[in-house]
Amino acid sequence: MSQYKPTKVSGDSIQAVIEVYKKDVDRTMIRQLLQLTVEERLLNLENFVKFAGELQAAGKLLQNNVSTEKRNESQLPKANSHSGQGKC
Repeated sequence: MSQYKPTKVSGDSIQAVIEVYKKDVDRTMIRQLLQLTVEERLLNLENFVKFAGELQAAGKLLQNNVSTEKRNESQLPKANSHSGQGKC
C-alpha cells in the first residue's frame, strides 16, 4: 500500500491561484455583509429561508396544477373523425 506524500507548494503559487479567483469575486458584497451585525445576518438568513420555502411551495403547486391538467386532458372524450359532419 502506497502512502500519500503531500507536495510542497510555494506561497507564490498559492497567491497566484488566489489572484486568479479574486477577479471573479464581488468584494463589495463581502464588505457589505461583514458590516452587518450578527442579528442582521440572522434576519437575512431567516428571510432567505422563508423565501426558499415560498419558492418550494410555488413549485409544488405548479407541479400539481400541471399534473391535474394532464389528467383532465386524458379524461376528455377523443374527437371522432367519423362523426358524419366532415366531408367524405
